[in-house]
Amino acid sequence: MRTYELTTVVRSNKLEEGKEAFASILTKHGVTIKSDEDWGQKKLAYPINDQKEAYYIFKIVEALPEAVEKVANEIGLNEVFLRSMFVLVDEKQAS
Repeated sequence: MRTYELTTVVRSNKLEEGKEAFASILTKHGVTIKSDEDWGQKKLAYPINDQKEAYYIFKIVEALPEAVEKVANEIGLNEVFLRSMFVLVDEKQAS
């Protein structure tokens, strides 16, 4: 398993639905959450799907590389999420 930073941008008007869907997707694909932060609602630099503000969620997770691809695809297909990004954490820097 590898460690990743996962940032997700959720529609402000669908926050609770987004949080539930997010947790469900991660659990479904065997992703372990090590750290969880809500960054709150922020103004977007440019409108995304007619949204000017969105809610940011940041997690540090452990997952298999094939699970990352499946999670990213499933998040991309869900209209509640505007954007998401996985970043591989360098294990040498994390220690």
